[in-house]
Amino acid sequence: MATRRRSSATKSAKPTVKKSQVISVTQSKYTQPIEIKKVTETPTAARVRPEKPNLSLEDYKADVKVRWQIQWETQQLWKDCVWGYQQTKPIVQKVVTYCVDSYNRAFNETEGQKAN
Repeated sequence: MATRRRSSATKSAKPTVKKSQVISVTQSKYTQPIEIKKVTETPTAARVRPEKPNLSLEDYKADVKVRWQIQWETQQLWKDCVWGYQQTKPIVQKVVTYCVDSYNRAFNETEGQKAN
């Protein structure tokens, strides 16, 4: 005969009791009520983009040149960029020339080359 398994005893749900909240009232040493000031917003004009910019392109260019002269880091960055350009220029020219020649040989055949 198989023995019966005992199920665990279930706990009965205890009813929750709400405790009343006690609010402590303290009096301050000031007896005057605090004056509440009304805040009103002042209307601001809507921002409208001007029809023509105030600065021209030449003004921006001159500003960038002055800022580059002031900042030592930007001078060094520009110097490094120029050096990198000078180093890569001959290699890039050779690559472009090779690609153009290869393309012309592959796709722009002349009549004399087709006969061979």
